[in-house]
Amino acid sequence: MIYTARSNGQDTASRPTDSICSLGRLHFLWLGNNRLRSLPKGFGQLRSLDWGRQGQHTPSAVLDGNPMERPPMDVCKRGVDAIAKYFGSTANNSPANSRRRR
Repeated sequence: MIYTARSNGQDTASRPTDSICSLGRLHFLWLGNNRLRSLPKGFGQLRSLDWGRQGQHTPSAVLDGNPMERPPMDVCKRGVDAIAKYFGSTANNSPANSRRRR
């Protein structure tokens, strides 16, 4: 089992692959200070990550220092629930889905 993943300050522009989203027991993920612009859609499945909002002094997930576009950094800072909601809402607003609803 993988509990910790770290690529902090590596100046990487490669986004985490969808395979990281299958690590449901991942507790620590540091991806800060890179050049990441997007996360995989399944990122919201990483429910074991804590973004420091539950009274902990040190969050277990860090994305700070990245030029995030998808989702935007303000969404990322709210944690996996907000990220999951963001990708759910963008999927519902895609052109393919709007054509199906007609």
